[in-house]
Amino acid sequence: AAAPHAIDGQPERRLRIGYVSSHFREHAVSFFSEPMIAAHDHDRFEIFCYADEAIRDAVTERFRLAADQWRDITGLPDEAIAQRIRQDKIDILVDLAGHIGGNKLLVFARKPAPIQVTYLGYQNTTGMSAMNYRLTDAHADPPGTTEEYYTEKLVRLPRSFFCYAPPAAPPVNPLPARSAGYVTFGSFNHVQKITPQAIEVWAKILNAVPNSRLSVLAYAGGQFERHVRKIMSEAAIDPGRVDVLDKRPRYEYLRLFHEIDLALDTFPFNGHTTVCDALWMGVPSIMLEGSSYASRFGGSVQLNVGLEDLIAHDCQEYIDIAVRLATDLDRLEGIRATSRVKMENSPLMDAPGFTRNLEQAFRQMWREKCERG
Repeated sequence: AAAPHAIDGQPERRLRIGYVSSHFREHAVSFFSEPMIAAHDHDRFEIFCYADEAIRDAVTERFRLAADQWRDITGLPDEAIAQRIRQDKIDILVDLAGHIGGNKLLVFARKPAPIQVTYLGYQNTTGMSAMNYRLTDAHADPPGTTEEYYTEKLVRLPRSFFCYAPPAAPPVNPLPARSAGYVTFGSFNHVQKITPQAIEVWAKILNAVPNSRLSVLAYAGGQFERHVRKIMSEAAIDPGRVDVLDKRPRYEYLRLFHEIDLALDTFPFNGHTTVCDALWMGVPSIMLEGSSYASRFGGSVQLNVGLEDLIAHDCQEYIDIAVRLATDLDRLEGIRATSRVKMENSPLMDAPGFTRNLEQAFRQMWREKCERG
């Protein structure tokens, strides 16, 4: 049970926004949190970062410089962190982790701020009565369809629920299929997202596109590789057409896209960072969307760059789209040549515009709080 908050109920005053994360460093979450924190209007919002960082790097320093106030909470007990947030008189406290590792949900459970928001790091509800809002968009959570699955009130941001700041990356190279003489599909999603059904669908795609190959990022020589090769063999696909690549540092991971013509996204749990990374490297992704956030949130990438025709609604459509695009090298070349410019000119990388929308959402939350008292 949280003590009541004594708030300054002026609806238009400068608000204190607190972000809580253990990923203020080079991490998938930071590719989306850093641009918005850096773009905040500091005249209207005072930004606090509560950093639980055992690992620190150059990205950590950029976050520290972007914040008005930096609070190192590494190793502190949850109660002490909650007390510090109360002392700072935070108006809106934003969780960037949900239930992923390193989260501080037991801090939020103590309700140290009058308004608490979950965002970015986790693809589902926190299930907590202490969390007031969850940020999303109208594609990831279509109005009237998913509200019952959240304890939080959904706030749908315009255009997209995120903005993306790509890390240092190699240049985009020419379409590899032109020189190789065959198409290479790739799936660089987390291995735990790769379901047997997805592998079976990928096998049908390989069967329909002669001489094509598939590259998967996992652990070479391990159980997963044996599993994939077994499913491919059962589908009458030569297992030698599948390459299981070892994980590697981020820049080298991005360089792997130089060998990929077309990405095959996972389902029922979409990729998101991988979809952004692939497109930044000129590689479009075939996606299969469902009815939940986790099976739709990657589609927000496609919609904002004009590739919504690559979103399928069932497995057969997924196969048909992949086969059709794999045999249209002219279109693949066109996407590869223009994808970075399209991303840069899209809402996906408009950090100032995105952050103004985010700030408007925060302001509306605060106004409603002031009205309720």
